[in-house]
Amino acid sequence: MEQSPSLNKTFIYSILLFLTIAGLFGGILKNPFIYDDNFLILSNLALKTTINPIYYFRDPETSEPETALAHGDQYRPLPGWFLALQYRIAGKDPFIFHAVNLLLHAANAVLFAFILLLLFKNIPLSFAGGLLFGAHPVMTESVAWAYQQVGLLSWFFSFLVILLLLRARSANKRKLTCRFGIFFLTFCAIFSKEQAATLPAIAFFLFFAQSLAGETKEKRKIISHIRSVFRNFWKELVLVTIPVVFYIVIRGIVVGQMSQTDGWGGGRYTMALTMIRAFAHYVKLAFWPHPLSVNYDLFGISRSILSPAVLFSGFLLIGLAVVAFIFMRRLPFLSLGIFWFFVSLAPVSNVIFPLKEILNERFLYFSIAGFIISLAALVEYATKRFAGLSSLRLVLVGVFILLFAFSTYGTVLRLSDWESERALWTHEVMLQPNSSRNQRNFAHSLEADNDSKKAIRHYALAMEASTKEHNTLFFILSAKSLAFAHIRTGEPEKASEFLLEMRKRFPDDLGFFLILGQAKLAEKKFADAEKIFRNVAEGNKGNTAYMYLVIAETAGGKNPAEIKKDVDKIPNAAFRPAAILIAFGKKALLEQKWKEAADFLSAALKEYPAPPTLEPYIWLGQAFEKTGRPEEAATAYTIALEYNSVSIDAHQGLKRLRY
Repeated sequence: MEQSPSLNKTFIYSILLFLTIAGLFGGILKNPFIYDDNFLILSNLALKTTINPIYYFRDPETSEPETALAHGDQYRPLPGWFLALQYRIAGKDPFIFHAVNLLLHAANAVLFAFILLLLFKNIPLSFAGGLLFGAHPVMTESVAWAYQQVGLLSWFFSFLVILLLLRARSANKRKLTCRFGIFFLTFCAIFSKEQAATLPAIAFFLFFAQSLAGETKEKRKIISHIRSVFRNFWKELVLVTIPVVFYIVIRGIVVGQMSQTDGWGGGRYTMALTMIRAFAHYVKLAFWPHPLSVNYDLFGISRSILSPAVLFSGFLLIGLAVVAFIFMRRLPFLSLGIFWFFVSLAPVSNVIFPLKEILNERFLYFSIAGFIISLAALVEYATKRFAGLSSLRLVLVGVFILLFAFSTYGTVLRLSDWESERALWTHEVMLQPNSSRNQRNFAHSLEADNDSKKAIRHYALAMEASTKEHNTLFFILSAKSLAFAHIRTGEPEKASEFLLEMRKRFPDDLGFFLILGQAKLAEKKFADAEKIFRNVAEGNKGNTAYMYLVIAETAGGKNPAEIKKDVDKIPNAAFRPAAILIAFGKKALLEQKWKEAADFLSAALKEYPAPPTLEPYIWLGQAFEKTGRPEEAATAYTIALEYNSVSIDAHQGLKRLRY
């Protein structure tokens, strides 16, 4: 039975809905930055450059994730500017970023409830749908991961666009304002995230479903209603399409491409087969959101259409398409929800524009709205079809309570995984222990918690897993991390032995040789270290290698005149005086002359505050720690994090100081 929307009722329901969802996700306010937040927010020089919005549209700085707003294959200028504003206000404090995510998600739940209200004219049904949307466990990745604010912002604008589109039918005096809002908010949505490119298609089917719902079954002729949509709403459709076309043109100019990669899996055929399974998995997550993961690297490539998984997934997707077509005239909003679910995933289908990832849970955020629209359509049909059953309302309320309780429980459990880096990767390792990424990131989180000894085992497991995955890059990264972990645990001899093996396997990788030199320094084998650093310096002519060469020579007591010759080879002439002071500081540190080390390193970094590597700040922090100057040590470690937000040594130092 339909109810007339009451202003007082809708206001009360809106407040309750907002507070419920905000309360459910409120725990994220105490969370630190997690995962790629370290690169895309903390080490993101673009966010620290300016708050001028033109900069983010014109110069997105997409060269490297450590220094850029996004990877070089993304163009999201509006949230980049928005994140820059937050960084200007709060700096490295994650609270404001998480607070904005929380407010956006709770607001999105309320906006979606109003969309349901305009579609179904039923207050309890609409706000129940808003609760299920807000509490769905699959939303946790988008809300708890600070950088995913880009998606939340895009969907906030998208929901506003849809509300205005639904109002377009009844707007009379305010039609011009309504249309301007559609155009402007679509612009904001698409320049926040690429998935908003589906808004024109969703707008069309929204008008189409509304048109069908307003007629009796006998008058629901598909072709005539399609013509009616174009005839009556062509202006709205044009206004929601122009920003998308404009975005594609601008992205092509600034980024130069729409795809993130040239392809994967051997070609379009295998990509299509794999994505059939991926889309079926999205359907499964909508109904049964367990288990949830941030890493689907092991999802697997499908190469045969006769594979049972591909066949089952294909039949499932075809079945849903058939349901949408069969019930298009009888239950147009059921079909709308199915259409909405899949069309919103089209930009991440990999078939149109290949991505670096097969699937991600955050891609489902907007699709869940379609899923719930279909559920609401079934509930509305049941209440009309079985209106005579007095117990129906009680049954529906009971089902809703169970669904909401299930969703809330799943969300609470999943939010606990996002409480820290260690908690997140503990979950991932339990879920997929054979993933090299999971093992390496877990080991990294252990080291950040001053547990390098335990981390060594997981770096080794990461190497083993990357060998099976034929992932040479992850093998090398894990091997280097393992060597550093041995040095940190006071086992430089083991690091040296291991690195010599790696040098045989990867003779062209100077990184292994540079770490080997550092291991020799820790062993106080200064002649060996000097020889190693000289080879590296002559190979790459870099400031860092020459700095280490001067350190090895100084620590080994070499003649100052000979050292001066190598100092003069440092490419950056302005850094040379500081390099000498750094060398004396490191020598004092190796000799456990803490105050002397602190004096030399302080003078060096005052002379040249931007050395080519973060280590001088780490050494200064260690010297300050040993001399009982914790606040100055914390400052040094914090500056080191400016260079590299995932620096193990800096995080360990701050943990020791409890900062």
